[in-house]
Amino acid sequence: MIRTRALRSPLLSAILILPLYALVGQNASPPGSNSYSEVERQYIARLDSILFDYFELMDTHVDRSRPYYEGYAMFRQRIRNGESGFAVALDSDSTVYGGAWFSVRPESGEYWIAVGRGLIDIHHRHPSLVYAVITHELRHARDYLLDPDNFLEHNDDPIDKHLFERAAAYIEGLFIDEVLIPRG
Repeated sequence: MIRTRALRSPLLSAILILPLYALVGQNASPPGSNSYSEVERQYIARLDSILFDYFELMDTHVDRSRPYYEGYAMFRQRIRNGESGFAVALDSDSTVYGGAWFSVRPESGEYWIAVGRGLIDIHHRHPSLVYAVITHELRHARDYLLDPDNFLEHNDDPIDKHLFERAAAYIEGLFIDEVLIPRG
């Protein structure tokens, strides 16, 4: 898995994806590595492109009072502060269901959104699906950021976990109805 973080330079309007570190795993460079394989560099660049387009969509075409914007804004601020980011999960072939997930390491307080290779691979054919999945995961990030202890405590309970998933699915559906469908 390769972790990345997106930063917005105060001087540039472009979003840059900078490698934080790679987690040891099958086909991944060692932690802190600055020499990624060609495959890793390609997926970092592709995630960079996806996030650039998604962030541009959220910053320019979304009503900031809508509930799907809240998770985006909260997580985006944490990215700008260097507190979190996105990760490329090379070992995940899942596409829409299970193609991305919100991860937390309670012992260290680290959290990020992992995006699997399978989801990245379908972006060129179905960008709206990828954006909807990212919006879903941003809702989980929002729930965690608002009350980390509650999120972690109740995420192990099957009923509460289902309620978190339902809330994220509702936000994802709103985003599809209000942002993606009108844009074609």
